[in-house]
Amino acid sequence: MEADVSQWPEPDTELLGRIAELLTDARSAHEQAKAARRDLARRSLDLVCSGSVPPEEIPIRLRSTAQAVLSGVATWPRCQYVVAGGARQGGRPVPAPALRVLLEEALVQPAGPVRVAAEDIAATVDGEQAVLLVLMPEPAPGLDLAALRQRLATALAHWLGPTDSVSIGVGSPVADPGNARRALGEARNALRSAQDGPDRVTVRGPDDLTAHFLSLLPLIPADARRSFAARHLGPLRHHDRRHRTELLATLEAFLECDASWTRTAARLHLHVNSLRHRIARIEQLTDTDLALLETRLDFLAALRAT
Repeated sequence: MEADVSQWPEPDTELLGRIAELLTDARSAHEQAKAARRDLARRSLDLVCSGSVPPEEIPIRLRSTAQAVLSGVATWPRCQYVVAGGARQGGRPVPAPALRVLLEEALVQPAGPVRVAAEDIAATVDGEQAVLLVLMPEPAPGLDLAALRQRLATALAHWLGPTDSVSIGVGSPVADPGNARRALGEARNALRSAQDGPDRVTVRGPDDLTAHFLSLLPLIPADARRSFAARHLGPLRHHDRRHRTELLATLEAFLECDASWTRTAARLHLHVNSLRHRIARIEQLTDTDLALLETRLDFLAALRAT
């Protein structure tokens, strides 16, 4: 039954009008904040994927972008990339905007994979993929992949067809913008691995890739493993012997610290800039790019093969 507000006393109708104005302002502010967060996700994605921006400038630009959008943030926030894609019957992709909304809703549930608020998620669309930048609360170690899968499987149960599937890749949490490109690469590699999963909803992270990759090493003949290790590590060993450097130990620490600049620098008691010079020298000597997950897996396998 609807009330006839025309019969209300004037003070009541004035109060109702003010409440309506406040709700309209609140909704407008909410929508503006969401648009700003999506703009943050889009700009950070463009920066990380850009081939025209020098790598050393990316951390500076990412940090200033986050400060401009997230009020009260004085430093680059600890964050985690989530990338999702889906396939429907006949090979048609699941609409990326729908995936973006579903992931946002799954992450902010009280019983979700980690307690984050809606304002902690910056989401965008990249082609047929949804890309989320999740600002991680302290001291949470990162998203709980099993909980994320369960939440999405429940949410999608009545939405997916019998042959439809959704795949999600999650990168490692990063506390330094210099690691953003690596983290996004991890998420995308994990997504590719998830696309081979047998379930309707599959979630994979970097640990899944590393464990699977290293489990295959014993299947490779010993001679082939030694040859592989010599090809990848030989230039570094030769350089260390000739110049009394510690490039091989630096590489090993870098991999053990999940390619985190800050953690590796702390372990080796180096300034981050000094570490960057060492990593650049390693890449130059081996003609590789350690920002790529597949490169880091190759070196990890070479170290384990010796």
